[in-house]
Amino acid sequence: MGLETWARQWLIPSMRLWKWLM
Repeated sequence: MGLETWARQWLIPSMRLWKWLM
């Protein structure tokens, strides 16, 4: 589904940003 693709494209960079911010 489109939701899974959106979550993958948004979650992966989000986790990287969180690690960089923390």
